[in-house]
Amino acid sequence: MAGESARAKARRLRQLTGHGHHVTEGEEATATALMALPPSWVVLDDLDWPGGRFTNIDHVVIGPPGVFVIDTKNWSGRVVVENGVLAEGGHDRNTAVFGAAAAAVSVSRMVPSLRPDYVHGVVCLADAESRASWVDDVLVCPSSQLAEQLTRYEEVLPGGLARAIAVDIGRRLGSPADHPEPEPTRSRNRRPLAATVPAVLALAVAAAMFTQPDMVTSWLDGVVDLVR
Repeated sequence: MAGESARAKARRLRQLTGHGHHVTEGEEATATALMALPPSWVVLDDLDWPGGRFTNIDHVVIGPPGVFVIDTKNWSGRVVVENGVLAEGGHDRNTAVFGAAAAAVSVSRMVPSLRPDYVHGVVCLADAESRASWVDDVLVCPSSQLAEQLTRYEEVLPGGLARAIAVDIGRRLGSPADHPEPEPTRSRNRRPLAATVPAVLALAVAAAMFTQPDMVTSWLDGVVDLVR
């Protein structure tokens, strides 16, 4: 996140490495690029994919413009988008686009309250020389432009709703949100434990007097003997 310390960045990358698989240089570049997002955004890294078709989802990012399901590709060839086709080194790579789109649809179905058009598939490229493009509704861009492109989308989710959606997705896909859930606010009128325990004991003794009077009388006699 913006302003994140070097120690916090290292912790996030360690968590990403240890969650499910070896992290590629491309995924590291994507994780680092996502740290430039504003603090109101939530990043979920290396999520388990239910159902077995996909082994994992590299990143799911939730912010005011919606939800972004990101698949990172560390291709070595030149990447271009021409006539609605993603190609790398002269080879058709539209399967990556289809996979990102399918992942976005699946994530949108996990949260019924979330409109499908608020969830976007993204193919992130390690190639810094590529230009941001779209194939259908899927964003294809290098990691160096990722944060800039995501923040250009129109804002559709209030901050509180975006956070709630992030927590829900993290629970369903097996990863905590990058920022943990805030603890519930404790009531200011809650009685201290020291004041509550005697009251509970008094109620228990009163109840026992009606159900087992002999046992209570014997117990009280023992207490009196100890005091003496």
